[in-house]
Amino acid sequence: SGHYGRGRTATTNPDILKLQDTIHETVQSCFNRTNKSNNEMVHNVTQSERAALRELQNNYELVIREADKGSAVVLMNSTFYCNAATTLLQSDRYKKRPDLSKDGAIKKLRSARKQIIDEFRLTLLKDEIDFLENFEESLAHLYLNPKIHKSKQIIDAVTKCQTTILSMEQPTDLPFRPIISGTRCPLKRLAALVHKLLEPFPKKVSSFVQDTWDLLRKLPKTVQPGSELISLDVKDLYTNIDNDLGFKAVEYYMDKHPELTHNRLGKNFILRSLQTLQENILYEFNGEIYSQENGCAMGKDYGPTWATLAVGYLEETKLYPQIRRHYPTEIADKFEKDYQRFQDDTLLINEHGVSKDLILELFNNLHPQLEFTSENSETELPFLDVLITIQDTTIETQIYHKKTDSFNYLHFGSNHPWHTKRNIPYSLARRIRGIVSNKGHRIQSYLELRKRLITKKYPRPLIDDALKKAESTPRLTIINSGASKNAKEQTNITTLVTTHHPVLDKIGAEIITISARAGLDCLKGTKLVHAKRQPPNLKRLLTRTNIFTKPKKGVIMCNKPRCGLCIHGHNNLLEGESIKLKKEKSTDCDSALIPLL
Repeated sequence: SGHYGRGRTATTNPDILKLQDTIHETVQSCFNRTNKSNNEMVHNVTQSERAALRELQNNYELVIREADKGSAVVLMNSTFYCNAATTLLQSDRYKKRPDLSKDGAIKKLRSARKQIIDEFRLTLLKDEIDFLENFEESLAHLYLNPKIHKSKQIIDAVTKCQTTILSMEQPTDLPFRPIISGTRCPLKRLAALVHKLLEPFPKKVSSFVQDTWDLLRKLPKTVQPGSELISLDVKDLYTNIDNDLGFKAVEYYMDKHPELTHNRLGKNFILRSLQTLQENILYEFNGEIYSQENGCAMGKDYGPTWATLAVGYLEETKLYPQIRRHYPTEIADKFEKDYQRFQDDTLLINEHGVSKDLILELFNNLHPQLEFTSENSETELPFLDVLITIQDTTIETQIYHKKTDSFNYLHFGSNHPWHTKRNIPYSLARRIRGIVSNKGHRIQSYLELRKRLITKKYPRPLIDDALKKAESTPRLTIINSGASKNAKEQTNITTLVTTHHPVLDKIGAEIITISARAGLDCLKGTKLVHAKRQPPNLKRLLTRTNIFTKPKKGVIMCNKPRCGLCIHGHNNLLEGESIKLKKEKSTDCDSALIPLL
């Protein structure tokens, strides 16, 4: 408990302090009981496997990333990865900033945030200002996710591969998705606030599809003979929506639906905040600072909303009027009704012979920076994770898997709470029950799922019970389960989050029980619930978004704004490697024993 003071919240509220002490005492008691019982931790990986993991973690010539889609794990040479990033950063939308150091970039972002806070200081609440300003900060950095499902060379190799591991030469047609990781960026919380304020508006876009279940609710059961399925995709939608289009779209929907705009943090605050966010996209890659000159960066909280509203604005102001100029009102009305879109993916059931060439032409004339590609079929077409099929005049649906999908489900021996592993077979079976409309296809999907789960060491009785339970649930019940959210009165909930640990499995329940008995005023009128945070898994241990930051060895200060140790001054903490630790180990302000002068 020597470092407990570091984690205490900076507050003088006696109830909060008492609650912190209660939590600390309960945690300490659980650890003491564990030590006295002499229970030894049983690792779910062998010693040689742990050594191999450490070797992989320290191998900076290798980049390990999760695929953009399909949950496959991709291992790449770091030179290949860096060359791909360098090529991408040579685009006109990115600019190298030799005038800014890392500290200078952070200072610039803080200044932009301060300007917004000062401008709206009379509008923002004290807690909101504290939320925007007081957190641990660092500069965002760029990383790439390999889009293996877009590489023909990889798809061809996967089709021929007979093993779970595919090894091949560096593909020349592998595209990447650039993502800016800014979880601690000084403007991160302003972006989160703007996202929250804009959240209600996408549902007012007529073509909006929220998710797979929303798609299934909107799909017709039958179509006219000779109907055609058409899908359209926008190339690099986020980065190709220029700021002018994005601002116009947001303002258009706020003017059209003023009832959805926040009474206090209204239109002016949202637009000014968006302007600040869009004009200050700064990040680092390989030790150099870059800025994004236009478009929305992948990774921004408000990105999906920004994209949905921008394309929705073009649909309502350009696309639909153009369709009405070319076709009678009845066909135009049907077009708008059947036209559906999930961000950059569009689906149209063409029942009245609207020219697919004209449709593609109209889309590509919506905006000079937006490039659409199309695919069409009279029999079947994938959209999201659904394969839509026309059988005579009947619409049927199946689950769609990309050829590069790894079906990488959680292993039953993984260090996760029992209820998580117990629910996985049912959740997957329930998804099959809801999406697959044909019973014969559904049974085949169940059998394939059962086989995959057995390879992940799930008990057969658990799998079979899940399949039976899912099949006994009416399909419409599953499809409509998310349609009426927030219908019930919301309960005021306070969540206690602890990291899952198999030995301390009941620690959360004990803390909640003791806290409830204490009768603290700060917990009155709230429901205290326990949630478990996932401990480090293989993906989190091996995949790094910033491949250039190597962990320091020795004694390291965290430099967090509220650290109870660093606050005493740099001279009080012995940094460096003068204190010898175990080989390749380090200690920081989160460690159990901290050397102080």
